[in-house]
Amino acid sequence: MNRSEPVIDKEKLKMVGAYLKAKGDKYYILFLLGLQSGMMEKDILGLTLGDVRHFDSLQRHGQMAKGYLSRDTLERIYEYAADYGLSDADYLIPSLKPDRNGRPRPLSRSSAFRVVREAGKACGLPELTMQALRKTYGYHYYTRNPDIVALTKIFGTKNADVTWKFIQPKEAGMAGEAGRQDAAFLEEFSFV
Repeated sequence: MNRSEPVIDKEKLKMVGAYLKAKGDKYYILFLLGLQSGMMEKDILGLTLGDVRHFDSLQRHGQMAKGYLSRDTLERIYEYAADYGLSDADYLIPSLKPDRNGRPRPLSRSSAFRVVREAGKACGLPELTMQALRKTYGYHYYTRNPDIVALTKIFGTKNADVTWKFIQPKEAGMAGEAGRQDAAFLEEFSFV
């Protein structure tokens, strides 16, 4: 099994975002949340619109969510919710298939994997996964703000060593200039 890697190439990420936006708004929102929240895939898929409205107080696995959603991302989410008539109780990324009782359910992990992997392959990132998007968030967060302890809290990992191993690219060192050049990338990330 291949280890997922953080994506350092900002242009390829923009291509993936544009691809997913063309595929559907919910997939684009999935991508933005994977890239900007630091949350695990299963937590993202279970989000409701109400969770996003109260992101600062969101509980994740018994601890507070400490990720960051930019104002631009929040505006896109609220615009998407308004376009599709979502209420606070609705899943942000719903499945097309209801559960056995006819109630809505979130997009499955296997469907999210399939969609993100397809987009990655189409854009030159054949190993792209939701986990890789989370690592990308960590990588770019660290290049912008080299505080591994804060990142450890955001990810909810055991210690800084685990976080460091999680976000470090296999071939590129974290101290390299290439990473620093794109340090503000999460702030300027836009696909219009």
